[in-house]
Amino acid sequence: MTLRRGVFIDITKLYHRRLLHMSRGSQSMPFQPLSDVHPLFSYTSGRWLWNEREQLEARCRRFDVASLQQAACQAVGAKKCVSLQKIGEGNYNKAYRLEMEDGQKVIAKIPHPNAGPQALTTASEVATMEFARTILDIPVPKVRAWSATDRNPVQAEYIIMEEAKGSQLHEVWDDLSLRTKCNIVREIVDIEKRLLSVSFDKLGSLYFQDSGITGCEPAIVTNGRQDVISRIKSRYCIGPITRREFWERQRSDMQYHGPWRSSTEYLDSVTRREMQWINQTPQQTNQIKYGYPYLICLFGILELYIWLFDKYLVRKYIATTIATVLYYAKATSTLRLPTKELSSYSNLASILGRCYKDPKKLVSLR
Repeated sequence: MTLRRGVFIDITKLYHRRLLHMSRGSQSMPFQPLSDVHPLFSYTSGRWLWNEREQLEARCRRFDVASLQQAACQAVGAKKCVSLQKIGEGNYNKAYRLEMEDGQKVIAKIPHPNAGPQALTTASEVATMEFARTILDIPVPKVRAWSATDRNPVQAEYIIMEEAKGSQLHEVWDDLSLRTKCNIVREIVDIEKRLLSVSFDKLGSLYFQDSGITGCEPAIVTNGRQDVISRIKSRYCIGPITRREFWERQRSDMQYHGPWRSSTEYLDSVTRREMQWINQTPQQTNQIKYGYPYLICLFGILELYIWLFDKYLVRKYIATTIATVLYYAKATSTLRLPTKELSSYSNLASILGRCYKDPKKLVSLR
């Protein structure tokens, strides 16, 4: 494959022209709220400057309120739910507090349509929470009930869990003494140590053995006590990864979801996935907004993106070249790469241009 001559010329001007085009186009797009959706189901915590209705629809999840209340009552052995309140929402989930007539309170978590692959996301999240609580002894709320399918009376995937006790740290941090802050930091470090205390022989997402997820393999632990290893092996497995970029657009139909046996195999899979996606959907490259190719396609140097894939796919240092470019290409304003030269878009383009003329220079990115 050959790059067009002068592909790096006036790249900054091209970038600004695209931004100008986008800004002009957005002026003719009035705000289109989801006026037909109750605030309990819709996203109410922010606005978007582009494709606002599409963004809101991706974060809107309708469900049967009465059925969710009944599921919560059954989960805690209560007779009646007297209150349901939306207490928070993020990009991918909504949280509701349900209070029973006997005073018990639980939290219901409902994923948005954009949360990740259906069934897999909720199933893996529940398994991971239980793993953290029972195996790693991390104070994670206990899951009382859950469903990884919307084919249920609630008409949505859900997780019903105990309500975590205490106050949110950001609300009390400024009033804490220095000693208390230090103790909190030590507790956070201790949690991080526990998360790193168990290693598996594969890369992927965690599931229960009886989850019925296709493609799962036994969870083989490579370190730890024998009793812990046996508990993990008997209850958990490693299956398809739930990261959204592996499932967006036509990627859900591809066979690059894991699990993988090494980091090299994982990176190789990411590379081949993006090459296949670009080759299969060339008409969409001007509308790429998510995933690894965002920055490079924004510059209009798609040829370089494919060339890097093809040129270094089988090289031993793929983990230090392709992976670095792909991962940090998601940055928006500053590229925090291992070298100061990559601190701006123009410098990135210049360096990649020099590397194209002399591929050996890519080794310096290590």
